[in-house]
Amino acid sequence: MSIQSGIRYLNGRIVSRSEMEFLLQGLEKLAPDYGQVYLSTSVGMGFRGLLIASEDRKDQPLVGQSGSAITFDGRLDNREDVASRLGLTLSTALSDAMLALLSYERWGRESFAVLKGEIACVVWDERIHSLFLFRSLCGTRPLFFLIAACTFPLQASSYSSSDRNRKVEILSGHQIGNGALTSPVHPTSTKVPEGTTCTFSNGDSSRSGW
Repeated sequence: MSIQSGIRYLNGRIVSRSEMEFLLQGLEKLAPDYGQVYLSTSVGMGFRGLLIASEDRKDQPLVGQSGSAITFDGRLDNREDVASRLGLTLSTALSDAMLALLSYERWGRESFAVLKGEIACVVWDERIHSLFLFRSLCGTRPLFFLIAACTFPLQASSYSSSDRNRKVEILSGHQIGNGALTSPVHPTSTKVPEGTTCTFSNGDSSRSGW
């Protein structure tokens, strides 16, 4: 299992590299193959990878031509179908994360209905300043989010869509800092349900499923 993390400040504050590195600290044993951080405006995304399949690459967080970025944990079972819909020839050079990102850039949030398999992924769309958290119906990969005040360390609090002085923190089911698996990762964290996409856009939040 790979590890995803992220921070989205709803008030436009810039995420620092040190914040993202803190979220990945101490998790090297769980996902030892590589770790990378992506920063863009008020979003930071982190990933620690465990390479298993032949198509896995040390490429996450992955950024597309549109400026959208993705972290992807799991397995895409309909790789051939997705590649065909995109007009691509399937090969091991195309990672599951790349196919998921290309799908999002083609179809937007409707792409999540196309992806089949064991999937938990996070997409940041720079064009519309929206963050998407998606878990497939085969929901064996955990994905949590936490709404917190814009202070550090975290201070748990209730969320109001009209209060933009907050941040969304993304956690993939691992206790920060000590490498131990846990669920939930924080007393006030929320687990993204199976078959659901949670959306955070311009201070508002919503979720949808099928």
